[in-house]
Amino acid sequence: MRAFFREIWTLVKRELGIISGDGSIILTIFIAPMLYIFLLGTIYYHKDIQKVNLAIVDRDHSGLSRTYIRFINSTQKVRVKYMPETFDEAKDLFYKMDVFGVLIIPKGFEKDLMTLKGSGVNLILNNSRFLMSNEINKAVQKVSLMVGAGVRLKYFVETGNTPRQAMNLVMPVKPEVSFLNNIFSNYGYFLLPGLIFLIIQQTLLIGLGESVSLEREENLLPSLLKKDRPVFVAIAGKNAFYFVLYLAYSLLAFSTLFPFFSIPVKGDFWSLALLIVLFVSSMILFTNLLSSFFKKQIVFMEIVAFTSYPIFLITGYAFPQYALPALIKYLSYVLPTTPFMDSMIKISRQNAAFTFVLRDYLILALQVLVFYALLHWRWNFLQKKTTKSA
Repeated sequence: MRAFFREIWTLVKRELGIISGDGSIILTIFIAPMLYIFLLGTIYYHKDIQKVNLAIVDRDHSGLSRTYIRFINSTQKVRVKYMPETFDEAKDLFYKMDVFGVLIIPKGFEKDLMTLKGSGVNLILNNSRFLMSNEINKAVQKVSLMVGAGVRLKYFVETGNTPRQAMNLVMPVKPEVSFLNNIFSNYGYFLLPGLIFLIIQQTLLIGLGESVSLEREENLLPSLLKKDRPVFVAIAGKNAFYFVLYLAYSLLAFSTLFPFFSIPVKGDFWSLALLIVLFVSSMILFTNLLSSFFKKQIVFMEIVAFTSYPIFLITGYAFPQYALPALIKYLSYVLPTTPFMDSMIKISRQNAAFTFVLRDYLILALQVLVFYALLHWRWNFLQKKTTKSA
């Protein structure tokens, strides 16, 4: 056993020598993770849109229309910035993107509402930036319902109903909506956890892959895959440093980065720790297997450097899995990212019980076994090949 650990330590020192001699690997695994996390994280530090500009064309100029406008302006995320007299003026603001919506209150708005005829308002939204347009849409819908309900409530009270009876007539169905896990419907809370772990994954994929492909490019494999060295020892020694480093990065994300960005972590620590161990192990084995087919470091970098966005999309984090084409959906489960992201959100955000993530844990465990078997076969092949050539 002592000889085994001595051999592992020898290979760890060998790997540290490879890393220290390659500036690209140093940049990728030591500097890039924290740099990109804080760079992207600070973009979403406030996590939400504060005020979205709206222009309102008031053609009624009545007391009720002014009240309606005041209510919209008092909502949390919408600001009535302009009150143009004509639609042409509002259209100019719209096309300049000074505003992301134009609301037109028609003439006779107050009269029609007070006589219970009902009145429509025209809302034109710039949906090229859906976050802003959604906030305007929600605010206008909410205020419209509130103003309409207030007019009807006044009418029913004046016709002899008690306030309670009038309220029941106005709103016979009262929905009670409860938001869980992301109670403010905040975009930053949704996006940041996925971005943080995508960065951790991609720097591991690129950094370790560079090291493995460099071994082949500079003909260093004979010193790693010696004839008298078991393949599993070579695998363990080559990757021990990366396993410890990226395990630390992942634990740091939950213990420090999430609190820094005010992202709550609700789940059990040991469930998250086991998930991280499986994820990092699977990613390391997958990276070794993939990069062992490249004879040039630069070729590996060129191909893998552009995989971040596709991987993020097909994992089902930003776009639901059920809406993906069947082939893409099944292909996504070849990547450790898919089951990891799913379980990470369920545990850290929803505090889900272990039974709800067991399937993802089993998929990750199966990936570890399959990737290890394939990697062992691949390195055994390369070991025999290097031995013959020697």
